[in-house]
Amino acid sequence: MTLGMAHRNLAAGDGSAIPDVAGLQPRRRPGWSLSLTVLLLLLSISGAVLLTINNWTSGSDILRAQQIQIVTFRILALMQNAETGQRGYLLTGKKEYLEPYDRALQRLSPALDDLSALAREDADLAEQAANLSRLTQIKLTELRTTLAAFDRGGIAAALPIVTTDQGRLTMAEIQSTAREILQHQSITLSDRTLQWRRNSDLLIVTGGLAVILTVIAAALIIRGHRHHAAAIDDARAKLAAINIDLEAHVADRTADLKEANEEVQRYAHITSHDMRAPLVNIMGYSGELEIVRQEVLDLLRAEPAFSPDAKAQLERLDVDFGEALTFIRQSTDKMNRLINAILTLARSGQREFRYEDVDVTATLESIKATLQHQLTTKASHFDIGPMPAINSDKLAIEQIFGNLAENAVKYLAPDRPGRISVMAQPDPIGIAFIVSDNGRGIARKDLGRIFDPFRRAGPQDQPGEGIGLAHVRSLIRRLGGRISCESDIGVGSRFIVSLPLHRNDMWS
Repeated sequence: MTLGMAHRNLAAGDGSAIPDVAGLQPRRRPGWSLSLTVLLLLLSISGAVLLTINNWTSGSDILRAQQIQIVTFRILALMQNAETGQRGYLLTGKKEYLEPYDRALQRLSPALDDLSALAREDADLAEQAANLSRLTQIKLTELRTTLAAFDRGGIAAALPIVTTDQGRLTMAEIQSTAREILQHQSITLSDRTLQWRRNSDLLIVTGGLAVILTVIAAALIIRGHRHHAAAIDDARAKLAAINIDLEAHVADRTADLKEANEEVQRYAHITSHDMRAPLVNIMGYSGELEIVRQEVLDLLRAEPAFSPDAKAQLERLDVDFGEALTFIRQSTDKMNRLINAILTLARSGQREFRYEDVDVTATLESIKATLQHQLTTKASHFDIGPMPAINSDKLAIEQIFGNLAENAVKYLAPDRPGRISVMAQPDPIGIAFIVSDNGRGIARKDLGRIFDPFRRAGPQDQPGEGIGLAHVRSLIRRLGGRISCESDIGVGSRFIVSLPLHRNDMWS
């Protein structure tokens, strides 16, 4: 039965429906049933939201485990390159053979820092990372000692150090420690993938339950209205198993990890897209129910056979139904915002970067122009220092600095003129861009989580879903850089964005 047919049947006034409504006893139960149905619907939507957030957390854990594996492989490759450079120099005495050794020295420290940062929340992993860092320093000391001896007295002076076998034993310990880290992360990947799949199955069930409850609510108000909601397609992603083989080519393994990362992002995109189908149905049916509610209630109020008591109870039913629709709209709006946030993060990892020469000064001036009205309103200044040109993805650079600048303006302190500045300085990676402000600042206890998805620090008095800084960190990591933050409450914040000057500077 369509809405138009229901309208015509009520308007016909054949009298058959009047006694049931006039007595109103049959109507009391639908009001109670509707409240129970709406409560179950809200619980199912809340469960879907919690499962979505839990799924995103599992996805973040999967990505973190993959990043730990990539960094570990990078450290191993750099140590092997350093040892290769040393051997080449000892055999030939030619300085050019030291190039892999020198390059490894430059990149080892950032790689070890990255592994330490990723292991910060895992005590066992932090201990393994510290042990790996200690062993690499021992190995580097042995390499430097051997090279220095060779420079002083040639191969005759270096050979006694080499024959002590200290270097080989230390390298074996480094490989053993790295293997333990990789095995631990492989187990984490397997566990999180299983949890992801279970949550996905529950999401399908909860989404279907929400659609069914919406149809039941409509049937209690307009008899005979039953609509079948579209079921959520089963979307399952499979993460490729990582074969831990230290002798395999690092480049091939990195490509495998990147492919698994893209698969996770595609899975998040598909899951979010399929969740939107029942959500759109809920929103559409809610709007349709609102229209029909008004039509039905107008017709019933105009019915002269209604007793005053029946009309009073009809008004109470109208209020209950209005509150129920309000609850449904609020819950679906929240779920829609979370789905959009997940899609934003998923899409950011799927786009292919296009590297070109980027005028950072022009990019910042353009961002400043878009924020000029807010800056004028808050009596604030936006200072831009000398900037180098970099070879990078222009859109990613615009999104990174645009997000940081918007956050700086958004969280300026209302009790003093704001000041925002962007400066550049040399960095081991290439160049460090420092975005500073004198806003309200971030508590130190919150600094470790501000880059996590759906995490926000301080008073929640500004709009947002907590994905901006997570999106920024994701882009920076894909560009081969890193980001950190220093802040004090009431003083301001400093975001340090380190990026390679050229694409060739990225480790691959």
